[in-house]
Amino acid sequence: MAAVQRSFLFVPGDRPERFTKALNSGADAVIIDLEDAVTVGNKQLARQNALAFFASQQQAWVRINAVDTPWYSEDLNVIRHAGCLGVLLPKAEDTSKIHPLTTLGKPVLPIIETARGVLNVRAIAALNGVQRLVFGTLDFSLDTGMADDEKTLIAVRTELALVSRVAELLPPVDGVTTEFRQNTLTASSARHASEMGFGGKLCIHPSQIALVNEIFSYSAEEIRWAQDIVHLSESAFGALNHNGLMVDKPVLEKAKKILAHHLLP
Repeated sequence: MAAVQRSFLFVPGDRPERFTKALNSGADAVIIDLEDAVTVGNKQLARQNALAFFASQQQAWVRINAVDTPWYSEDLNVIRHAGCLGVLLPKAEDTSKIHPLTTLGKPVLPIIETARGVLNVRAIAALNGVQRLVFGTLDFSLDTGMADDEKTLIAVRTELALVSRVAELLPPVDGVTTEFRQNTLTASSARHASEMGFGGKLCIHPSQIALVNEIFSYSAEEIRWAQDIVHLSESAFGALNHNGLMVDKPVLEKAKKILAHHLLP
């Protein structure tokens, strides 16, 4: 598993036969979904399935229902179980509603998916217990009327990346791509998010996982470059150049960062 989780795979809470398959899919994190993937009539069943799964000594993340829904209070019982690794909170837009979750001792990933959530994201990111931000692109597009594409949402992704850095959170997680057969859109979306400073992506199908993991990892070429830069700095003094390009302190620090991330267990 990667030191920083790159791929987050949703599995519907009312489909327990998929839980173990999801754990074996290669995803860095599996999210048992009690929210959008579950119909109103199956909410209680989904909670029971998650609790039974945790009782069998298995672990996963959980996406609960939003604070203002009738299912939220009972969803908290699932979070409290030792098998729950952390919680994703949809419609995260008010610190007063997020704070109670941070007292449960589990990492909280607020899903920023409304205009109000974006406007309050700095305060949200500053809450103790918030580990990283998640951009819920589909619901954000629905809420704002803005197109769900790379160009239109670039300002929002920039805000989430900058806020995460200033708050010293892990890099944010990008939203789902609904295509899961050809995965050309998945690849394009993941690459764009990676270039924007995001560190992972929500997935809806196992076919997306290997691609997402690859895109949000340093390539072999990048690792070799970093090794060359660090070796050069150890064997030379003063101004350095690598293949005709100047190597200054920021370049060296970037190389060290790549190698440190690559060597993490």
